[in-house]
Amino acid sequence: MAPNSWAIPESMAKKMFGGESAINQSIVAGDDLLVVTAVYKDFPENSVVRNMIYSILPETRDVGEWMNLNYQLFVKLTDAKAGDEILADFKKTFKDENYDWSRGELFFTNISDIYFETDTDFDSHTEKGSRAILYTLIGIAFLILVIAAINFMNYCIAVVPVRIKSINVQKVLGRSDRSLRLAILKEILVVTMLAYLLSMLWIFMASDSAIADLIKPDISLSANWHFIVKLFFIPLTIAFLAGLYPSLYATSFSPALVLKGSFVLSPTGRMFRNWMVGFQFAASFVLFMASLFIFMQNEFMKNSSLGFDKDQIVIVELDQNLNKKLSVLKEKWMGFSSIRNISFTSVLFCGSDYYSGRFAVFKENEIQFQAMWVEYDFPEVMGIPVTEGRTFRKEDKLQLTETFLFNDIAYKKYNLNTNDYLKMGDQDGVIVGCMADIKYRSFRNVTEPMAFILSKRDENSSSQYAYIRVQEGVMMDKAIADIRKGIETIDPSSGVNVYPFNYVLDKIYKTETSLNLMISLFSMVSILISFFGVIGIVVFDSQYKRKEVSLRKVHGATTISIIRRFNVAYFRILLLSFVLAVPITIYGMLYWLQNFAYKISLDWWVFAVVFLIISSITTFIVTALTWRVANLNPIDNLKSE
Repeated sequence: MAPNSWAIPESMAKKMFGGESAINQSIVAGDDLLVVTAVYKDFPENSVVRNMIYSILPETRDVGEWMNLNYQLFVKLTDAKAGDEILADFKKTFKDENYDWSRGELFFTNISDIYFETDTDFDSHTEKGSRAILYTLIGIAFLILVIAAINFMNYCIAVVPVRIKSINVQKVLGRSDRSLRLAILKEILVVTMLAYLLSMLWIFMASDSAIADLIKPDISLSANWHFIVKLFFIPLTIAFLAGLYPSLYATSFSPALVLKGSFVLSPTGRMFRNWMVGFQFAASFVLFMASLFIFMQNEFMKNSSLGFDKDQIVIVELDQNLNKKLSVLKEKWMGFSSIRNISFTSVLFCGSDYYSGRFAVFKENEIQFQAMWVEYDFPEVMGIPVTEGRTFRKEDKLQLTETFLFNDIAYKKYNLNTNDYLKMGDQDGVIVGCMADIKYRSFRNVTEPMAFILSKRDENSSSQYAYIRVQEGVMMDKAIADIRKGIETIDPSSGVNVYPFNYVLDKIYKTETSLNLMISLFSMVSILISFFGVIGIVVFDSQYKRKEVSLRKVHGATTISIIRRFNVAYFRILLLSFVLAVPITIYGMLYWLQNFAYKISLDWWVFAVVFLIISSITTFIVTALTWRVANLNPIDNLKSE
């Protein structure tokens, strides 16, 4: 590629030039005239390589600027195993007195692993994923399948009293057990195939709904057809395994006993059934409690104090046209009674875990910190308290030296003092004050040494965001409406984003919010499946124990005592499931909370509330379904004996 040439994605080429060829087309960017010399196929939306405009990097750009950590290096290796050898040779032959290898280690990361790589300082790929979360979600999905299989197995057993006479009549007429079992398995597989097709319909509808926003990749059927075909065999296999026991059980009774009206469930069969119900409840307890704890952690991160007053802040994402007229725009905004103060910056404050990493020399020692260039009034607009020294002043922009405002952690770690001098690259700087330890990163990371550096450039040339403090008592909707009016007076066609500061927190915690919604959805599905399983088993028990209930009533048992007896049996299963679920939940949540530097505690009342909710619903279901059996006339049930 030649200088002043662009490579643009195919989607941009179609948008800008329609059906015409984009090659050799000219584009005006500011004061530059650029030529499109290449069009590349769009990368997938979830790729770490972005669909953006690429141009050749001048060979002299930032040569020798070892303090600049804003570049990425992509290397195509002919042999992936040769990476370590190449790096070792590079370190051996590369010599520069300004670079110290002790600052960090070089290593190659496979492009497919960048999304999961989290141990790299100053990583520009801020949207990261977690293998632990990925495997957890896959495990939960598989767990839901197992729960559904168990529930289906319980349902098939529950309908045995209804179908058993028909099955054994066919046995008397000469049909073999093998033929009957195959027929039952075929029914189960057909139901499974229909359910799978129904799930595809749901995915098709979900791909154009808000549910799709919870997942970064494209979930449309057309983009995943090969994956759908492979997955088809998993539910079929699980359905086959789940149908084996019911098919064997339904055909295991003697025709003579069944046609007479007598069949029993063995003690082993009853225990197996109870264990299956218990497994469903244990999974439901775990998912329910996990969803609550994740929700509590999300609320803790979004609503905890960040060390400054964020509640009355509105952010405007500035475009190129507005950036040229910031002074006029600021004057327009300040004319509204809803606006209190305004400042500009080139970074989205609190919108990332990584900012510009900088090194400086202080008293012959090297210090490292996160840096943000801001306007002189930014700390005041954001309500950031200064604990020592002073904040920036407008006249500081006229000084030849850089002006720093460090946080308290940097002061303590590096023994900084107000009015001390340091050197960053070739530029001298002075420390004018110390601010409180604000949470400028997400709660995933500890607060580290950080400094605001006063921007010496003209605000019109460098600002990307406007931070506007709204007057106390003014509604956000009114303030945002006023801000948009001010923008329209400058550029009526501008469609820049305007939003409250909390939107930044919603965005940076989008992964955790999506995880919470998915876990909650899984939890509700699991609980519903478990309750359906309970309904099937209670129906079976009530049919199976009709004569037992009648005998108890003849001997003086009341309806309440019979219902209590049914409930006690299921309460024992619930209690055992809960006891098993609690340590699993604690282990899982403690493991997940390791992703956060600031986290909640696992309060006991969450466990109690979940147990109370699920046990109450279970008690209601058991009571409602056994009420009819407990009130039947015992003579009607016993006269056939």
